[in-house]
Amino acid sequence: MSGVTLDWSSAEVSDGTLEVSLQGEPFAGWEDGFDRTVALLPGGEWGKVRLKKNRIRVHHVREGCEERLRHFLESVVLQANTATVR
Repeated sequence: MSGVTLDWSSAEVSDGTLEVSLQGEPFAGWEDGFDRTVALLPGGEWGKVRLKKNRIRVHHVREGCEERLRHFLESVVLQANTATVR
């Protein structure tokens, strides 16, 4: 199953905001699945997670939460892919 993946090589943190690009073309409804999953999963030591133009932006990222945030984002993307499999 292919789908959207996170391009961690594009990840940048500036002033506590992480931006990471998505790879792959999302199916119809993928963005809605992403937003629903972000709202349902417990977050962590970071602020709002937003999807805009094939990039995820996470505000208020704190040092030391990198692994938990990476796991959270990978889980959200996986769930959005699963919910919109064609």
